[in-house]
Amino acid sequence: MATHTAMTQGNDPDVRGLIERNVGILHFVSPKEHAWNGVTRKRYTDFQVHEITKDGKVVTLDEFSMNSREYTRKEAEKAGKTQAPSAPATPAPQQSAQPVATTTGIPSATIGQTSEAVGESKDAEVPGEVDAQPKSELLVNLVGQPVFDDLTNLYNKICENPKVKPAKHGSVKLPVIEDRQMRTKVHGEIRQAFSGKIDTSTDQSGNIVATAAGTNKRWNNRGNGRGDTQAPNPRKLGKFLHFTLYKENRDTMEAIGNIARILREQPKMFSTAGTKDRRAVTSQRVSVRSRDPSKMLFINDRIRDIKIGDFKFEERDLYLGCLKGNEFTIVMKDCIFRDCENEPFEKLLEIAQSTIDTALERIHERGFINYFGTQRFGTFEIGTNTIGLKILKDDFEGAIMDLLSFDPALTTVDTSVAPKPGEFIRYDDIARAKALLKFKETGNADEVCKELPRRANLEFGIIKHLAKQPKDFVGALMSIPRNMRSMYLHSYQSLVWNFAASKRWELFGDSIVKGDLVLVSPGSGDQSAKTKPVIDDDDEENIHLPKNDDNSDDDDAFGEEAHVVTEEDIQSGRYTIRDVVLPCPGSDIVYPDNEVGKYYVEFMGKEENGALDPYNMQRRQKEFSLAGAYRKFIGTFIDRPTGSVRSYSHDNDQLVPTDWDKIQAQRKKEQQERQEKYANAPHNKMTGWFNIQEDDRRIAEAAKETERRKAEEGGDTEIRFNDTWVQTSLDGSNKRIKVGKQVNVVEGAEPPTDYTVDTKDIATTSAAPGTTAGPDAQSTGTKEQSSAPADDAMDVSGDTPSRLPEASPAPEVRKIAVILKFSLPSSEYATIVLRELQG
Repeated sequence: MATHTAMTQGNDPDVRGLIERNVGILHFVSPKEHAWNGVTRKRYTDFQVHEITKDGKVVTLDEFSMNSREYTRKEAEKAGKTQAPSAPATPAPQQSAQPVATTTGIPSATIGQTSEAVGESKDAEVPGEVDAQPKSELLVNLVGQPVFDDLTNLYNKICENPKVKPAKHGSVKLPVIEDRQMRTKVHGEIRQAFSGKIDTSTDQSGNIVATAAGTNKRWNNRGNGRGDTQAPNPRKLGKFLHFTLYKENRDTMEAIGNIARILREQPKMFSTAGTKDRRAVTSQRVSVRSRDPSKMLFINDRIRDIKIGDFKFEERDLYLGCLKGNEFTIVMKDCIFRDCENEPFEKLLEIAQSTIDTALERIHERGFINYFGTQRFGTFEIGTNTIGLKILKDDFEGAIMDLLSFDPALTTVDTSVAPKPGEFIRYDDIARAKALLKFKETGNADEVCKELPRRANLEFGIIKHLAKQPKDFVGALMSIPRNMRSMYLHSYQSLVWNFAASKRWELFGDSIVKGDLVLVSPGSGDQSAKTKPVIDDDDEENIHLPKNDDNSDDDDAFGEEAHVVTEEDIQSGRYTIRDVVLPCPGSDIVYPDNEVGKYYVEFMGKEENGALDPYNMQRRQKEFSLAGAYRKFIGTFIDRPTGSVRSYSHDNDQLVPTDWDKIQAQRKKEQQERQEKYANAPHNKMTGWFNIQEDDRRIAEAAKETERRKAEEGGDTEIRFNDTWVQTSLDGSNKRIKVGKQVNVVEGAEPPTDYTVDTKDIATTSAAPGTTAGPDAQSTGTKEQSSAPADDAMDVSGDTPSRLPEASPAPEVRKIAVILKFSLPSSEYATIVLRELQG
């Protein structure tokens, strides 16, 4: 059985260069003034990705609500701003306290429809007093924002689990209200604002206690034509609900899987335009068959590092490739510029800025070889391309053995011993290795599956199948999810493409030559040289020539065909190097009619590359056959890129705020404004107490979130403990956990200062107050207990860091960070751009 260890990627230039050469990444398009290198993803917040929709809109998390009550209020406000107010309706004498005058349930504003203004109504408990305010605002004025939020949370619990006994939902206790008239009004307003689903009583101490109402009281509006039944049906507004998914340090399928479990849906019900990086902060659009947005918002409080918002109903769902590209905001830290080591720091900043500006301009003008990035091939000694090659050679047993391989050294690691300072231990890997060893020795699938870590879903499926049919290796491969199987096959195609691209650059550089391939519209060029490749649905890396279905509206791309460039084409100047494409091997494509086409046969025919025939990629198993695809030879930016240089002191400094940071800053500002408003309200006798409680709660929550982020992100990204997994994630990510990292803390250190900032295109100022992370703080955790993959709605991140040693003071060191912002089509890799930039 093969063994393998982790392949460090990205930061050490020598190691990175070796890995790149092994997968065919060999050449640069433009020379560099000064070669340089920096460290990417010191923190996962240093790598931010925003999807760009087909109409060119950059996806950000903007319209955000923590719960249905907040969402309803915001939608009502938004609807009120876009329509003229209706005349107040005069309520019937016996209906003044009916729930139709409240803001609970799912109002029409929830789904962006016009809603009628609620007329003035008299209070049920205090006759003669007229309330001209919305019920929710009146209740906030009476009890204060913190108590109102607690009541809203109780209401959401009731709506989410209506069949649970009332006592299970808990209760909310309000402070003593001495004024009897106010106390009576609070009772009535709570019942009315929450549609009778919350009941109130006064205990012996004089406190109002809010609890879930009995079942009959809560749902007595179902048969009377009032209440929630008045909400418009979301399905009438659009077949699909689209929303923005914001995630931190998770891959797309993991995030969708967690959301689906909580909503009790199948993950396949959700669609995206493509997957996003794991070790990053990303925002993208997701679609799901029509749902009520207000009933999804509890996700924002249930799943850590995942937020949703910006809801919109559409007639079509998303599909793979229906995006223009991605916008990247990348912070590279600890940057070193070669041959400049002895320059003064201020001079280094000038050199750095000049180097970055020149490199970006050259790439913008000339482009870069559109290589598949190293993450395409996995982060391990046994790469995904090796497994794909064995599948194509019908060596199914060998592929399965590679997938179940492990490092024997990990099976002897004593996890009860505390790690040494600076040592990274992946407890998932240890648990996986021990479980696979047990399966090898005993064949007891049930016991082994209980010991596999949660992320070992692929191994879980294979072992379950082999336990029933020990020699059915094809069946074991088929137990792997389809998109994962495709990943291994596409990885081999990518390897061939990279080497072919390097060969073409060696032979012809950036000149277009006879026999090159370009894509043209039907009806032009040499008909015999055209073909219509069928692109695998799970592959977003290559040019998509969409099938003629209801979901595809890409009329420009549909029907494009490959055309072999002629001498006449070259003389006319009809095409440039940016039009040239190279094929990924398959049965439905054509190869270049020149030396590059011959190279495909030569390269794939070598024994070490599988001794395969590029013209014969059909297999007995349809799932293992390759149709092929085309990929642009030269990659380009969508828009003009920008870059800036700045100094900083600590690797955990957050130099660019995330979408969530911006939302938190805005919410803090709004909270302060509300507090000032309520503090000046003469009728609120409890304002002072509420403000103190609210401040304490917000500060504690913000501090907890900041400490958790820093604890997870800190550490040297290049120090690695032996890692033994074969690549089993779509994005090539490799999650690492920090244990015992020594952190130097400088008291009173000055914040980083800008050297130069391109204020037009990129925000390089410090994050909003409360969002800029400082040095690592100590955190306490325990290693994960091994367990079988579970259908757990709540996220368990897999590994948690052990306690850090006490920090010791150290002198401040000024470092250089480069902040880049650029947009790429979905088929291009940001890591290849960074490689071209650094030289």
